[in-house]
Amino acid sequence: MNENLHYFMFSLDIRDELLSGAADLDEIHLYIGNPGSAVSSGICYSLSPEGTRLENFYFFFDPRQHRDDVIAKIRCSAHIDSSAVDIDRILWPELRECRTICLANKQRSDCIYFSGIRVDQLIFFLEKMNYPSGIRSFVEGNRPALDHLLYDVGFDYRMDGGRLVIEKSGYYGTF
Repeated sequence: MNENLHYFMFSLDIRDELLSGAADLDEIHLYIGNPGSAVSSGICYSLSPEGTRLENFYFFFDPRQHRDDVIAKIRCSAHIDSSAVDIDRILWPELRECRTICLANKQRSDCIYFSGIRVDQLIFFLEKMNYPSGIRSFVEGNRPALDHLLYDVGFDYRMDGGRLVIEKSGYYGTF
């Protein structure tokens, strides 16, 4: 990877095959700033042996100061009919109290991330998204030890046949 690129973050898709050594790391997602935008934003590129490919656009909002902008950005979508979806089905009231809301425009869906949430909000998310009981019970059982940390959660969404579909979700920590 070219360390002269002006990236602020990278991510990897960690799969069982990679962890077991059955597959090599073949892709890195690189997040680069977007100077000149009125809203803090970034662009994601995939770096692989095949080359560099544009993936997603990200927009970062302070939920306390820019709630109306968050709602407007959610509604400005090629993937949902905002007149047919209650905004609370995307902008979950239980997670609005966070440090940052990030909205992403992806090729086949949009995404919302709630960044800087507390452990109780993480537990709510894991339950609402029906994560495996082992994950939920671990977080619940270790709640006191995890309470001083902040977490990020998010989900990809789109419309299918007139209904909102959540395609995938994730939870994240920072090292």
